[in-house]
Amino acid sequence: MIIENNDVINELAILTKQHNGILLFSHNRGIVVFDSMGEKFVSLTKEEIFSYPNSDLCNRVGKFFDAVVSCGAVEDESSSNLLPIIDGNSESQQQNTTVVTPSQKIQICIDQSRISAVTEQTLNKLLDAFSECDVRLRLFINSASPSWVKIFDFVNAIRKQQKRALRVDFEGCLYITATSVLDQICLLGIVINWPILISSENEIDGKVVEAINNYAMYGIPVLIALYIGNHIPSNIVEMIDNLMIANLYSGFSIYPENYYCQNSSLLSNSKCSSQRFTELLARIYKVLPHYDVNFSPLLEIADVVSYGGWNKSHNIPRFMGVRVAHDGSIGIFRQNPNRSQIWCQSDWLLSASTENVWEEFLKKCSLVFTENAKSSLCQYVNLCGGVDSVCSGTKIDASVECESRSFFIESFLWQKALLDYHVKNSATEENNESVA
Repeated sequence: MIIENNDVINELAILTKQHNGILLFSHNRGIVVFDSMGEKFVSLTKEEIFSYPNSDLCNRVGKFFDAVVSCGAVEDESSSNLLPIIDGNSESQQQNTTVVTPSQKIQICIDQSRISAVTEQTLNKLLDAFSECDVRLRLFINSASPSWVKIFDFVNAIRKQQKRALRVDFEGCLYITATSVLDQICLLGIVINWPILISSENEIDGKVVEAINNYAMYGIPVLIALYIGNHIPSNIVEMIDNLMIANLYSGFSIYPENYYCQNSSLLSNSKCSSQRFTELLARIYKVLPHYDVNFSPLLEIADVVSYGGWNKSHNIPRFMGVRVAHDGSIGIFRQNPNRSQIWCQSDWLLSASTENVWEEFLKKCSLVFTENAKSSLCQYVNLCGGVDSVCSGTKIDASVECESRSFFIESFLWQKALLDYHVKNSATEENNESVA
């Protein structure tokens, strides 16, 4: 049966848009309508769409949104003649009085060449202001022979000052042989992010694979960041599989070549189209499903579908970044430090109170992201949290990021709805069997 009731689809789409909701439609599955955060949903099967008048279907979805707005839960109306509802969270919320709110996630990016006493003071002030947040520190190592003593002293000083768990990442192509350096990286629990440009059919440099494997064998996690240009090798899946063997399955990420790349020497003039990039992500996700727990950017997309991409308490994206630049300016971003929007200067930050820093951070995030989110035509904006070039209003083309994120958000939402449906059906069947 193929759904051809376009009138009701249009009416439901308008109703959903009015409530900032999300509508998913499939000829085979029917319609699922989510609230703006992707938490609760109502399902209309294709048979129900043909069996009920349009007015009844719209009333049902309208009551769903009214219940979400009024009390955050959908009443059980299974005894009525109205359509059955699938509410993704209501049962678990009734069983657990305490609702866990995901923490605000913030990554702070600093270039290794900028490390100084002022940098340490700046970072400590930011960390104090973000004391309630899940913070990740990323140091970009761009030098072929960095001052490791200076870097390790910096990391140790920050950790002693903060007295808290703090993930630290080194980002760069690091060929380290000194045992003393490897020991420090291992003891400090530092993660290495290794960028690799994929631009031809050639195998990845054996020197790179050997270095990655040596770190992994030493006990140092190495996350591989692959940057894809217009040419996608036919053996890309085999390349990733071999790299995962080398880094002992620590994880990997895939980004368009012109996006999220810190090392300008890796960039070329080519660009991967949004369709090709999305198809690549889908292909790898299908062929290598055993890496799904550490496959970025799908890991973040799965997270926002599960827990939301928007921090409702502060009305800002739940994933945010802060960049400490060479000139002392401090910017904010969503995914790409190179697209950060200026927030403040180090001089102001060091003189301000911790409370004021946090308040001004929220104001800047809200100014840069929320206003653009309100005017966005994308139905996933509240769930996704947005991407830099869209939310910041810059002229950089964000179609690759937006289309790939939208595709997988929709895919994961369908999985969420279908899983809940099957779980509830199984529970109902078990109850019926026990009663019988």
